[in-house]
Amino acid sequence: MSSPYGYDPGSYESASYPGPDPYGPVNQSPVPQPSAIAQRPAAQGPAPAYYPVQPVMMYSVPPQAMKPDHPSSGAVFALGLISILLGGITGPFAWAIGSKARKEIQQNPGQYRESGMLTAGWVMGIIGTIFLILNVLALIAYVVFYVWFFAMLIGYSAY
Repeated sequence: MSSPYGYDPGSYESASYPGPDPYGPVNQSPVPQPSAIAQRPAAQGPAPAYYPVQPVMMYSVPPQAMKPDHPSSGAVFALGLISILLGGITGPFAWAIGSKARKEIQQNPGQYRESGMLTAGWVMGIIGTIFLILNVLALIAYVVFYVWFFAMLIGYSAY
């Protein structure tokens, strides 16, 4: 079967390429055959020169990575994650503890490093606090609506 491009896709030999094959003849191997290795004369003189072995370079860890995380970073992250999952109950605690830890890091830059876990927990605490505020507002609206609804149902007016 012939393709619309002018050659049979099933046959490699039928494809014609312009110019000589850049990879050389197909049946020639770049690895010497065992018979050619056996016929080579024994090496005379010193061994061929090779590049010297380079010593392993030991790079020091940057000073930022050697500082420990703030001790509160794990607790802030856990409180922030719980606040996202449970509707913001622990959000204000994560926000407050995270803010305090961030101030301690800024006041003592050589003691602790800036931790991604602390920042993530702090941000989740802020988001959880917003969720908590929205939940409290929704609860107040729910209570006000049902008090008004049952007052209207019974026949009392709000006046």
